[in-house]
Amino acid sequence: TGSDMGLFPVSLIRLREQASVPAMKAELKVIASRLAIAAGELPSDVAFRFKPLRIVVGLRWIHRGLIAAVAAILLVACANLANLQLARGLSRSRELALRSAVGASRGQLVRHLLAESAVLASFGLALGLVLTLWGMQSIMAFVPPQMDGYVTVPRASWSLFGFAALAGTVCLFLIGLLPAVQVSRVDPNSMLKAGSGTGATRQHRRRYGVLVIAQIAFALPLLIGAAIALKGALRFHDRDYFARQYWGYDPMPIVAAGLFLPLSGTGSDVDLSDVTATVLAQSLSVAGIADAAVSIDRPPVKRAVTVDDENGVEREVPAPGWSYKLVSPSYFRTFGRPMERGRDFAPGERDGVAVIMDAYTARFLWGNRNPIGRANKLADRNSVARWHTVVGIVGDMRDTFAIRRVLPDANYRLYGIYRTITPEDTVILTTGRHAMLRLHARAVGNPELAVLRLQRALRELDPVTRPAVSSLIPGLSDTLISQDFVATLFGVFALVGLALVCIGVYGIVSHSIAERRRELAVRVSLGATTRDILRTVLREGNVLLLAGIAVGLYMAGRTVWWLTFFMADGDAYNSLLFAAVAGALFLVVLVSALIPGWRATRIDPVEALRHE
Repeated sequence: TGSDMGLFPVSLIRLREQASVPAMKAELKVIASRLAIAAGELPSDVAFRFKPLRIVVGLRWIHRGLIAAVAAILLVACANLANLQLARGLSRSRELALRSAVGASRGQLVRHLLAESAVLASFGLALGLVLTLWGMQSIMAFVPPQMDGYVTVPRASWSLFGFAALAGTVCLFLIGLLPAVQVSRVDPNSMLKAGSGTGATRQHRRRYGVLVIAQIAFALPLLIGAAIALKGALRFHDRDYFARQYWGYDPMPIVAAGLFLPLSGTGSDVDLSDVTATVLAQSLSVAGIADAAVSIDRPPVKRAVTVDDENGVEREVPAPGWSYKLVSPSYFRTFGRPMERGRDFAPGERDGVAVIMDAYTARFLWGNRNPIGRANKLADRNSVARWHTVVGIVGDMRDTFAIRRVLPDANYRLYGIYRTITPEDTVILTTGRHAMLRLHARAVGNPELAVLRLQRALRELDPVTRPAVSSLIPGLSDTLISQDFVATLFGVFALVGLALVCIGVYGIVSHSIAERRRELAVRVSLGATTRDILRTVLREGNVLLLAGIAVGLYMAGRTVWWLTFFMADGDAYNSLLFAAVAGALFLVVLVSALIPGWRATRIDPVEALRHE
């Protein structure tokens, strides 16, 4: 639409198959000309901006985290079932030896075992599809409305059934083929000569011990991710932490508005100083508004920042995808963000010489050296832009963008640089280009009432664009609900993964004890105590458990940064949290192994040896 109106209608267009993008642009140009004639505008002032739809960066990391959690559960389940299949096959070694003795080939034994696995997998697949169809509505009822932008409504389709069948086939191959091949390597002569036992040697126990390590290794990153999400959700409910450390200010009394430039009565080249004075005067005249400030983003020249080091050497720092802020002198006072060092902007300060940085940006530019009084230029080294002086350092504001600075990406490292708006600051507007001035006001009393009053006052300045004003309270509430939902979701995934690991360890230890029943009976008959039996049973399991935790910690360290979107403190590598989760997993799995181990201490050696 026309640049003097400042409106941004959004259209989502799905192209026809084999549609030509140039042809679509030409068609949209014709439509835009018709709209201009109908609205009484010049055809040159009305145009469509054609660009593909992109997913928001934050959503991408949420989806990756959820997919990784589901994949971890699937891998834990596969390792668990493979272990149980291997143990089940080993317990049937005498049966397989008899089949081999009467002429069954190794391929026939493998096919026989795979067929049994296929039957079990088919029943599991059918039950899973039934639960999926039954649970779709329950899942959507569980998703809060604030998460509509993160998820889509699930629908049953043939592609869903096809994917489930393919996934089931792949899992069957993974969990059935390897155990079948291992078990089919049976020597009928030695097995039948033994007269007892099942052939589960120490070598076999080592093989399914590798699968135990895999289960624990995949489950530990899932548990650590759930702990991070839960920690972030709890921090968000701490009003003091959220206000003072996460955002750096109390968001409850803050009212925000976005004003598209130019406002009514201004030309195409907007003088930001005049617009700022007009907007602030109108805002401060509203009852219930104690203070107000404006800001606008401005990209640095050539996407770089130049700093002057102590030795007088100019150093250029690349700043891709980054913009500093032009603000009114009342900006930090309105938000209630105190200075850590130096001073705030003085009332009426408009020369633009002074700049204020957040602590993170100052550390990135000068390390641990004192940044106060240092010169910098918001442009590349060769630019003729003016030099500025750092007069104050404000605390870090750990909002969404600041948290992402811990990622291996330089786009957000220079997020917090502010300077005042000067009379020389203008915005040159052309067709199709618009700038948005952000207004921030501190309300006294009821913020929602201040929203209505401020919206009415701003519409008197510009009745065309109808600026939208809102309180930060709904946004804060939506953030809390979203964080709680994500933490709950990861918690459910983690509990499922932990349950699978416990079931797998319990089954393997029980099977190992059954295979070593004669050995344990001999030890008891020779005077072994309960502690000796438990030590014998758990010694080998503890080695596997510690090895799995070690591998899991390495995997968590490589993948946990995906969850920085949910970290209230931005700390992706909290060693205490890692150690606590690893210790908890060790204790839970140890209890799962102790239960069958304690039962082993109750073996009657007379009955066990008589059976053998």
